Amino acid sequence: MTADDRVCRLNHSQRTPRDFDLGFEVEGAIIDALDAHTTMSTQALESKQVQREIIKILLNHSSLYEDLRERASAV
Repeated sequence: MTADDRVCRLNHSQRTPRDFDLGFEVEGAIIDALDAHTTMSTQALESKQVQREIIKILLNHSSLYEDLRERASAV
């Protein structure tokens, strides 16, 4: 979240209920989600251990390997 976003949020928190703006709230939620995903992606890119764990999850708890084998044999 940028400094401008924080200022907007601070100003927004001082508004009365009748000033409530659903569009502003949705935009804030999207910004928060973007920040969270950016942080998680950065952590995953910087950690080979996290990348190995993601691969284990994909191979052991989904049908990813089987789906990839099926696609390869169809080509």
